[in-house]
Amino acid sequence: MQRLWSKCCCIPIITCLTAVACLGQPPKHTVVLNSPVDRTTAVSFFWFGDIESHWRHPMNFYVADASDPRLHTVFLDHGPASKGVETWITAREMQTLIDKLAQSNYGWQDSKTVEHFKPWQKRTDGHDTFDITVISAKGTARAGIRLARMCDELLQFDSVMPTPRLRWQFQTLRWDDGCAIAGYDNEAMPKE
Repeated sequence: MQRLWSKCCCIPIITCLTAVACLGQPPKHTVVLNSPVDRTTAVSFFWFGDIESHWRHPMNFYVADASDPRLHTVFLDHGPASKGVETWITAREMQTLIDKLAQSNYGWQDSKTVEHFKPWQKRTDGHDTFDITVISAKGTARAGIRLARMCDELLQFDSVMPTPRLRWQFQTLRWDDGCAIAGYDNEAMPKE
């Protein structure tokens, strides 16, 4: 900070260190969110919940080829090593999801370490925030949504779910966490 001296007072002038900060533009997004989507890219949405919430499983998205039989399917293993709800989407659909995440203001933190999704029972370190994790060949990015904003913030991701079945599953995750969802019927799971 520089100071200009005049006869009447001292006026501080803040020197801008970066053009981005001075122009009021959003900060540069993480390396992971800016990486090209490939078969190593995966996204996980997770909140452990509280004693009243019965949802404990993350919803994990992985990339699959258009000919992969797992494409747009939902798998849930109930065993102790379960990673949660797992689903597979195309690289283009994953890019749309990553773009939506990149538009957020969640305070992403990058790590060069390429993590893997742990079984859901071992992912209980973030009780006070809804956790979003993005994995790519470049590393891992994490962000959290305050629980008070969780329902409103997650609503925006309905629009990027590629099938009615995946949208319903994503809404189920939110409904089980206590969110009210207009038009959602827990008993009306789409077949596709």
